[in-house]
Amino acid sequence: MVKNQSDWLVKILDEYGSYLKEGGRSWGWYEFRDEYPEHSYFDVLEQIVHTFVYFGGLGGFLEKDPYHMDALEHIVNASLQELLIQFRDGQQYALDKWKEFEKKLLVALKQKNVDKELLHWLLLQITDVGFKPSESFLDATRKWMADRFEAESVEEAIDETEMQDALSDLAKNDVIDTEFSFYEVFANQMTHLPQIAATELVISFLCFEEEKAREAALLFLLHPDKDVRNNILGYLCTETYQSFISSLGLRRLITIRNWLCEDERQKVDGIIRDLRVSGLEVKPAKIPEGAQLIKNLVSSIDGAGAQTILSFFRVGNKYRLIGAVIKERYGLLDVWSTPLSTKKECSEVLLRMSDEVYCLEVSMDYLQKMLPYGLTLNLLADQIVPPEVLMWLELLGMGALQPQPFNHRQVLHEWQKENAELLGEATIKKSLETSGKWHWRKDFTLGWFEQDDEAERIVDELFAQHGVGTAETARLAPGLIMEDRREKWLMRFVHLGLWAKSNAKKRGPLWKDFAILAGQLDKGVPMQDLPIMGEIAQKTLEYYMEVRGEAWWDEKAEAGAVEVDEDDELSPNSYHTIDEDDLATLEQFLEHEDRALGTQNIHQIQGMFFAMACAPVEVSADIWLPSVFGGLGCHYRNKKQREEIVGIMFDLYDCITDTVLYAVPNLPCEIALDDQGHKYLPLKAWCQGVVEGIKVSGGLEEWCGDLKKSVSKELRVEIDLVAEVAYYHDNKDEDPDGLENFWSVLETMVDIANNCFQDEL
Repeated sequence: MVKNQSDWLVKILDEYGSYLKEGGRSWGWYEFRDEYPEHSYFDVLEQIVHTFVYFGGLGGFLEKDPYHMDALEHIVNASLQELLIQFRDGQQYALDKWKEFEKKLLVALKQKNVDKELLHWLLLQITDVGFKPSESFLDATRKWMADRFEAESVEEAIDETEMQDALSDLAKNDVIDTEFSFYEVFANQMTHLPQIAATELVISFLCFEEEKAREAALLFLLHPDKDVRNNILGYLCTETYQSFISSLGLRRLITIRNWLCEDERQKVDGIIRDLRVSGLEVKPAKIPEGAQLIKNLVSSIDGAGAQTILSFFRVGNKYRLIGAVIKERYGLLDVWSTPLSTKKECSEVLLRMSDEVYCLEVSMDYLQKMLPYGLTLNLLADQIVPPEVLMWLELLGMGALQPQPFNHRQVLHEWQKENAELLGEATIKKSLETSGKWHWRKDFTLGWFEQDDEAERIVDELFAQHGVGTAETARLAPGLIMEDRREKWLMRFVHLGLWAKSNAKKRGPLWKDFAILAGQLDKGVPMQDLPIMGEIAQKTLEYYMEVRGEAWWDEKAEAGAVEVDEDDELSPNSYHTIDEDDLATLEQFLEHEDRALGTQNIHQIQGMFFAMACAPVEVSADIWLPSVFGGLGCHYRNKKQREEIVGIMFDLYDCITDTVLYAVPNLPCEIALDDQGHKYLPLKAWCQGVVEGIKVSGGLEEWCGDLKKSVSKELRVEIDLVAEVAYYHDNKDEDPDGLENFWSVLETMVDIANNCFQDEL
């Protein structure tokens, strides 16, 4: 019976294990859900407890192939991460499921035939992910651990010479290269050890000959379990154990005291005073010898308010990555570091991150503003700062960093004061149009939808009253869903503005667009008048439609509870297009006899826009618009005509940009050097536009400057062909060489735009 119930889980682990064996990368929960949509993350966790804990892994299934255990670890971690995200956001479903999960594990602790090794492993996974189990649950796990090792209790073991020797050997191991990695080996175990045993084990580290172990002991003052922290502080208040604290330890105590809650801070202050009186000097704060920051890679902020920060360091002749998530209302979470390794290994991690989420390489300015704010959020949320943050800050040269609030409105108003265009009506209008298209054109909006109990209630009411997918539902959604979230999105857009403003590369979103959105929210502009907020509301509707599932909607529709309008699209599902009549209007305008000599034709404009869309830098309209008219300006009949023509050109630029972003480039003419019904040669004209587009976006030096030599060489070959066609003379006997492979021009430029004009390792 149990075996049949778990067949689906065994099948998933077997398939995913085979995928990992073949070199596949790890999946997040959404990738598991897409592959196996019939099972929720809680189904997975529940079945693992029943099958692999209660019943010993189905006759050794996990032992048959080491990749089965790898697959289990991946899927447990992904499931717990998804549960934790919703738990932190206070969603009732997740809160209830966590309580239910704790109860199931409590039952498992009492089972005689339980797989003790696997249950112990699962407990460590829970705390490693970041869950804070209830006190009753911790009491039960600590008792279970004590009973499990009653023949050789931890209290007795730590007093044994053999244990001391074993731990000393561990501290000297090259794999444990710092006190932080030494801490990591034991920290997770401490949560489930009996408190006296855990404390004595940590304090014993202070007496070790190995320096890494002694310094690691103080790091346990940042352990997530407050009982562990307070017990250690009790020992450190005595002169005996203070004598083992180094000058580096004193400096770290001074730094982390502001990261602790008030009662712990008072105890640390007393310890610091005692150490000062004893004459212990504070080790000066400086970047560790041989350490050098290479780059900071920072993701966009997702819909849950989380942003990943990754720093890449060179340490001597090796390399290290340190990463963290900074999350609204919680601060710095899920901090991790790699062991010292090769540049190639670290670069592969950076590439994988860039592939999975939209990232920018940012200057230190961003970290100097956001990390103190993150520490403040940790304090407010009673969320202890992980010790790896201390190592991170020391490598960055920010070792003495303290919590500091962040006034979002003050930053916004300073921006507006320094940049008058942020308040200009025309600039705001254009910026709102641009940001309104982000959701279906820009990767940095990934996950921008609302997912909480209140959003769920509003969506259900909208669907019940006005139908699923109806125009009325879409019209009402922005105000009803987004209005109470005004302050949250104002804050996010200011953060994203700082993120874009700190961009160390030339390609990426414009910070002023985020600043303008924040300004509109600050001004109180209705949500339905801000296109991006409407898009977020629509994505929220779509999310809940997907979560409910077809069966749910069919049931509701049959009962008459909801109306489903399948013909009404919630949001665009293809890239931007331009009306043929508008294109004809623009063409006629450009070819009118009133236009100045040197005015581009329609094909030249399309070529220029294509090059600009591929370029490594953003090109503003005040640069490219004069080029359309040969730098001589243009005479319009009236203001209305100007707005119409310039508007069509912006639409055409957006359309061509989309074809580049979606890697579906097109040519507005045949690949042939004849007139094709025009007064000029269209392909030649298009190539002339490309040459002009390269020129206005910085020239070949800008385009090829940061590219690898092989990529740069390939790009230059293709551009040479474009230039050859652009300067082709009508009376030449032969076409330019390589014209039959002209599509490679488009493909190469689009490929480089989408893959190489990003962060280069």
